[in-house]
Amino acid sequence: MKHIKLMPLIAAVLIASACVSAPDATPPATLDWVGTYEGVLPAAAGEGIKTTLTLNEDGSWKLVREYLGEPDAVFVTEGAIQWRMGGTVALLADAADGDAWFQLGTDRVIQLDRSGKPVTGALADAYVLPRKVDATSASTSEGW
Repeated sequence: MKHIKLMPLIAAVLIASACVSAPDATPPATLDWVGTYEGVLPAAAGEGIKTTLTLNEDGSWKLVREYLGEPDAVFVTEGAIQWRMGGTVALLADAADGDAWFQLGTDRVIQLDRSGKPVTGALADAYVLPRKVDATSASTSEGW
């Protein structure tokens, strides 16, 4: 009898979790998200992780992580973006060391923690990757 009483609760939890993790169909229309973002993210050990994330208009991504100070420690992964949170968060499924979550911002992306939440604490600001400025567009905009 106890199992029967738990069934509605279990069903409700399963339905709620499916709704939260369901991908959005489209990227954000109001944000210029296509481009390459680059910076050095904190590492558990070592000098940091040089991270280059390229988001393509076709919905594909490429993530390059280079562990600074470590020989032969460059990892490249690619895939299709899974949009979350109304298209403001990009989930990069199956990245080299597990799924990677990035929140889109103006000319930057912010790496989120493994559960898709913002990193908090003293190093929170270190998880921002600015958009890489293309040398061609930079010289054009300066009138060169």
